[in-house]
Amino acid sequence: MYSKKIVPIFKKSAQKNYKISLTKNEEAIEFFNQTIQLDNNHKQAFFNKGKSLFILQKYLEAIECFDQVLKIDNKSKNALIKKGQALLYLNRFTEALNCFDQVLELFPLNKQALQKKANILVGLKKYSESINFFNKLISLDLKNPKIFYQKGNALLQLEQYSNAIQCYDNAINISPNFIEAHYYKSYALIQLQQFFEAVRACDQVLALESKHSLALLNKAFSLHKLKQYDQAQKCYEESIQLNYNSYEAHNNYGYLLKEKGSYRKAIKSFDAAIQINSNLKLSYLNRGKCLEILDKNVQAINDFNLTIKLDPNCSKAYYEKAKILHKIQSNRKAIVYCRLAQQYNSFDEIEIALKSKIIKNQI
Repeated sequence: MYSKKIVPIFKKSAQKNYKISLTKNEEAIEFFNQTIQLDNNHKQAFFNKGKSLFILQKYLEAIECFDQVLKIDNKSKNALIKKGQALLYLNRFTEALNCFDQVLELFPLNKQALQKKANILVGLKKYSESINFFNKLISLDLKNPKIFYQKGNALLQLEQYSNAIQCYDNAINISPNFIEAHYYKSYALIQLQQFFEAVRACDQVLALESKHSLALLNKAFSLHKLKQYDQAQKCYEESIQLNYNSYEAHNNYGYLLKEKGSYRKAIKSFDAAIQINSNLKLSYLNRGKCLEILDKNVQAINDFNLTIKLDPNCSKAYYEKAKILHKIQSNRKAIVYCRLAQQYNSFDEIEIALKSKIIKNQI
């Protein structure tokens, strides 16, 4: 999962080879057609024609060929698998799943069908079901880091972070340079608030790829939580330099600057985050707090209104707006927003006490 998109650039020789490959498949199809004309039950000719059409990305025509194979031999493992793969490219997931299920009925330990079914279940967000198939794959191939990694990702989606970390560790033990496993391990560690370990996992990623913007972002966040502000700031700045369009990086960097008392710089970071993604509730909220501290009350209220528009249940936005209204002696409105803040439940005891104080002062 890299922030920088990699666009494949083919060398002239590679382009030439690709064209030759296409030409060969087109010529092969003509040959298979001739064979089929001579023998309409020639299973291998239909299958090979289907494979050539598959390579040419003519998936519907390829499926027709694989169906012909299955009419001749309804237990053809290879035809079922290739048909399933073609259906996947057409986003016909249920039909593809049916193909792989048929393979598994005939060959319960077929790795290719198990892998494809697990991947489809993940794509359909059926993560719990996918785990069973990843477990079967692991029992068949204990030395495949990719399977442990994919199981870890499914567990991550299920918020089973400790189990996910164990899978990532298994993948890393087999393949120490598995960048994605190190990265997602750092993410899982952050969810468990194990920030020291998360920093170490990010360092593993950065040792392998020094310009991994997401690892820098995770490292910055972890250092921030550990109150190592200067190091966190450096990582945020490096991450933003590598991927300026990361609204998470701008938002988190703004929050750090706010904590350090650099309110004007923080506002600029929140501005950048909002410019990239205009639906960032926390960026509006924290920018509003900075504006409030700088006595830019009208602008601050506007940000709290935008926060409430995005999240009508955001008690902190109601409370921050109430504080400003109280400060500018708009007391009746302040009371209304304090009560709204209490209604939408902020669980911070200090804030609840402050809300009550504002209300009591106005009675």
